[in-house]
Amino acid sequence: MINLSLPEDAIIGAIKTAAPYARTVDTHAGQIDASVFAGADGLITLAPFALIEFSRIEPVVVDNEGAVIRANLEFNVFVGDRSLRSAKEASRGAYGLINDIDAALNGKMLGGYNVGLTGLTIILHQRGIVIYQATYSLFSVLI
Repeated sequence: MINLSLPEDAIIGAIKTAAPYARTVDTHAGQIDASVFAGADGLITLAPFALIEFSRIEPVVVDNEGAVIRANLEFNVFVGDRSLRSAKEASRGAYGLINDIDAALNGKMLGGYNVGLTGLTIILHQRGIVIYQATYSLFSVLI
């Protein structure tokens, strides 16, 4: 079985390089879940942030006995920053961080595997903070 911390660490490293201004780039450990129900005030202290979470394995090649040989690995990147919808300079805030992360990951090779953006959804916009969930897949990883 693949060590999931290796691609996760590679994603974290790529984001830290692409967005050195991000205050928090780390593994998601429940920060969003707890803060969303508490009104998101705690998340503002982390912002701008990118929190990475393994999501799922999608088998692509299976041998005759049903063992997975290759699979797509899916990771969620929760991207959050102060909401700047009313600001004139849209290059800052969550939009800028999403663009920097996407430039570092989408269409790139990471750990020898192709990475692609497979989804982007807003999950929270309240009290001056906005959080997006960007989903990236590492394609055809040898298991």
